Amino acid sequence: MSGQSPVNVNAISRKTSEGDCRVSHIRSFLAMTVGNIFKRCFGVRDLLDKAKFDKETGKHKRRESVTEYTLVKIMESEICKVAVIGVGNIGYHHCRNFNRINEAKLVAVADIDPQRGKSVAQKFGCHYYLDLQELIKWEHPDAISIATPTSTHYEIARMLLFKGIHVLVEKPITTQPEEIEKLISIADNKNLILTVGHVERFNPALQRLKVLIHDGELGEITNIMARRLGGYPSKLTDVGVYYDLAVHDLDIFYYLLQQIPKNIRVHKLNVFSEKFDDSTTIFAEYENTNGIIQVNWITPVKIRQLEITGTRGYAELNYINQSLSLYERNVSPDDFVEQDFHEFLRKYGSLTKKEVSIEKAEPLYLELRNFVRSIKGSEQLVVKPNEVLITMKIMKQYDH
Repeated sequence: MSGQSPVNVNAISRKTSEGDCRVSHIRSFLAMTVGNIFKRCFGVRDLLDKAKFDKETGKHKRRESVTEYTLVKIMESEICKVAVIGVGNIGYHHCRNFNRINEAKLVAVADIDPQRGKSVAQKFGCHYYLDLQELIKWEHPDAISIATPTSTHYEIARMLLFKGIHVLVEKPITTQPEEIEKLISIADNKNLILTVGHVERFNPALQRLKVLIHDGELGEITNIMARRLGGYPSKLTDVGVYYDLAVHDLDIFYYLLQQIPKNIRVHKLNVFSEKFDDSTTIFAEYENTNGIIQVNWITPVKIRQLEITGTRGYAELNYINQSLSLYERNVSPDDFVEQDFHEFLRKYGSLTKKEVSIEKAEPLYLELRNFVRSIKGSEQLVVKPNEVLITMKIMKQYDH
């Protein structure tokens, strides 16, 4: 994933300022925001009646059986402690969004760049570690998101799962299907949540489109085309556009169609890079649907679009501005007869277009919230690892 940062898993020296790990969070929990947190997140109003806040001291007075210790323990049991590994471009946004989730608390970050890691930790009020083992030892996180280069994903995720930690891995989780199978097995055996950052599934426009397709608004889907184009990422890692970008759209095709392609043709180009494919086109043949995927790093304008044709209409989706347009079919097979030019314009020149109302939201926020809520048992996991395995097996099979 472009913009991700590696992390040293095996470092043995701790590079945090002295005493950082032992700083108690009790005061921050019991300060001015405690009432709002309880009322908004947990609804424990009766406890607040028993713990009167003293504005002069900034503490809660102990009354009856409810003490500061009791309040903190209740809070800790309700909040999911999370950490982020790799705080480059995407990892930074993981931190930003975890800070927005009421049910989560970002306790630490890890990165091999101390300057960047400390800066991010300071901005979001958590601890920085160079050594992932030390982070786990001192912070005891419930869950960790991995935003490091693809080649590091498997070993880090495997280690975390064995330690009993829930894991979200940025896409692609790994390019080796057998490694995904091993991670799924570990997670299942330890009853842990394992998921992957297929963020486009959480785009509100796509979620709405999926409902419309399910309800038959477009009829039978005959063609589906995805374009994911733009310039070179600021920092290349270890995969080209096939695994970095096309993985999104192959996952979306499966998500919408619930079908495995019968055949795929992949055409890769190395336009500006000798090491990575930077322009790739995929032709996918499904049961009654043809699909085309175009991905590249060479287009000067950023494009993220999905176009679907069905027997009853046509849909255009823009992932960036989260817009969805529907065009109703206004001709039938009987209309394809000899006609003059004016009749042609009348039928094809004026289409019935409908802009679908979308309640916009940041997909990454929705993705991370779903991860946390799946851990808490309040939501079903949207991106299941077995589905990720299906997509990666398809990609590996046709990667020639």
